[in-house]
Amino acid sequence: MSFNGYFIKVGNNIIQNPAIKREGLVINPRIVQVTDTKVLASGKLVVKELEHKPTILSITFPVMTFAQVREIKRVFRGEETNEDEMYLTVEWYDIENDDYKVGTFYHTDLKYTPVIYNHQWMAKIDTVDLHEY
Repeated sequence: MSFNGYFIKVGNNIIQNPAIKREGLVINPRIVQVTDTKVLASGKLVVKELEHKPTILSITFPVMTFAQVREIKRVFRGEETNEDEMYLTVEWYDIENDDYKVGTFYHTDLKYTPVIYNHQWMAKIDTVDLHEY
């Protein structure tokens, strides 16, 4: 499957309104988790890794309206999919394999700051990190 015009879908919601900030998506695929290391008598380094190699997706949004903040919070709470508050089914585009991957992710707390932008009250959501479970 090739690129379908979006990078992230949470549940049934493609993240596009508001769009992710330009250069606001960091994809860290297949993170190696080391459980133990040792150096053999021969001097060779031996590294033991966990089999599971999770992905972390970091998303930064532009300043948005209060209604957009409420929508983003609704999507990340999983209300539409009846999932647990912090555990979500996420589909993301893997550039390296030109394919979409699906996984169960949890997210960091959703914090926002009210700001004045173009003479009106808006809000800025902190970067949202999605960690594959």
